Amino acid sequence: MKNLSKFRIAAVLFTMKLFKSAGILMISVVKVLSRNTLRKAALLTSVFALMMSCSKDINTDVQPLTSHNNSSARVGEEEQQVLREEFGFALAKALKESEELRILIRKRALEMIDEDTDVLFALIRDEQLAGKVTVKDLIEKHLKNKDALTKIENEIPTLTIFVPELPNNSFSAQTWDTEKVIPLVGVKSQKINDVSIMDAEGNRAVLPSKYAPGFPVVIVKNSLRIVADSHPEFTKMKSKSRLTSSNGKTFRFLHDNFDRKLNIDKKRRGRLYLSSSIESKIANAYNIFGVSNNWQRDHIYYDMTPTQDKGAFSFDFKETLVSFRMTELDPMGAFNLINDSTNDPVPQPSQSTAQNTFWTGNSYSFRINVINQSKNGIGAAFSTLFPVPAHALWEIQYETVPFPGFWPWQHYNVYFPISVSPKYVDLREELFNWNLADYASTVLIRFEEVDTQINIEQTVTTTDTYAANFGVDGGIFKKLGLKFGGSATTTSVNTTKISYQEGSDEIGSATMNFADAVITDQYYIFDWRYNIREYPCGYARFVIRPVKVQ
Repeated sequence: MKNLSKFRIAAVLFTMKLFKSAGILMISVVKVLSRNTLRKAALLTSVFALMMSCSKDINTDVQPLTSHNNSSARVGEEEQQVLREEFGFALAKALKESEELRILIRKRALEMIDEDTDVLFALIRDEQLAGKVTVKDLIEKHLKNKDALTKIENEIPTLTIFVPELPNNSFSAQTWDTEKVIPLVGVKSQKINDVSIMDAEGNRAVLPSKYAPGFPVVIVKNSLRIVADSHPEFTKMKSKSRLTSSNGKTFRFLHDNFDRKLNIDKKRRGRLYLSSSIESKIANAYNIFGVSNNWQRDHIYYDMTPTQDKGAFSFDFKETLVSFRMTELDPMGAFNLINDSTNDPVPQPSQSTAQNTFWTGNSYSFRINVINQSKNGIGAAFSTLFPVPAHALWEIQYETVPFPGFWPWQHYNVYFPISVSPKYVDLREELFNWNLADYASTVLIRFEEVDTQINIEQTVTTTDTYAANFGVDGGIFKKLGLKFGGSATTTSVNTTKISYQEGSDEIGSATMNFADAVITDQYYIFDWRYNIREYPCGYARFVIRPVKVQ
């Protein structure tokens, strides 16, 4: 004991195996103990060592963890994870100490600055709490190394505190009673889906990714929607708004669709969502041409009819993504695919949810790439990012199970998704004006769910057909003849460079044709109603159609 006191060794690692009907769960506990508890800990260690010797080959849900003080030389994401965990322990202690901090985080989370309940630490670091103590001061107080926060902020400038919306109304920013509820802290890795859970007393366990907590917890992670000025792509970002922290760092949104303030302005202008009715010209196109060999878009874009076969292009309409949903044929497979946030996006079998961390973000980020070749041979690739709230995308049924953890959390529950059903998501993402005088008659559409901010270029090859029936009529450049008219078409093979995010999940692709019917049929229930063509696209289905924009 004298040697132990001399070297001040106060950490004892012990391992328990909890026997449950479904199997045995391995739990690891790192606990800082006083001198007075060393003898008890030694006894516990002996007992649990005996238990461990009885069953060595059991697959476990909760994986052992080493002490969070272990900061041996690491690089890249591993080093960042060490820093996030160090910050996480300090945050857990700060949340327990300061109700003012809990109030501030809840308030900022509800602002949904990036269309999710994310709080960028850089934007609250110098907010004053009780006694003129700043958030930065409070976090530094609970870090063993006072210079550690500087390193954390430099290495992870977009460090984010996320308040999740957990199943069955168990916890959310909206329901958080900051006076009574002190959440645990989870730390999200960029490489694995399991989440480290920790509290202010130094307890820690790993929550397997297939479970969602049934207890209050906030998440420490890197932002996927906000980019710091140190990011190599920062100067190429086209987003309008800039954010500046009190320590001089500048940030931009990855896309304007993640900028809450801009989206609120769009809603006020009434441009974000579609009206409940189909535009009269879309309905007229169906009434005039039906789903016959003639093209409904000829009427929509060129005002052409069977008796008026010449028309100038109108910019009143624009191809727009108006609806999106995941496939109903394999919903669990789709669920697994887009919830896999590691760099190896391989979905589990349809019956499994073992690979998913589906609760560490309330909102998904999707990218749509549109490849529409121009006649001059220069590929035209257009892409946009858009958020979709998880509750808008899925209807999820959960099973409640005990938390596969250890004292003092053994009374907590977690949720396991047992079934998912896709829901329709209404959107208004304006894409392009489809003028056959300039562009091919087919368009390639690709969807992905975005997990990182690392852009990678890819070359896509398409075979495209171009209309030739255009010319001047009465001094106006017009389309001459329905469909391709009497003129010969031209065909060419084109290549286009598109951007996608490294490690993101490719949902699927589909080809649209100018000749595709917009409305496929109609029926009458107290009024005429129309079915709009929906395109299958791998794990998703979408509707892109002309929408009146001016």
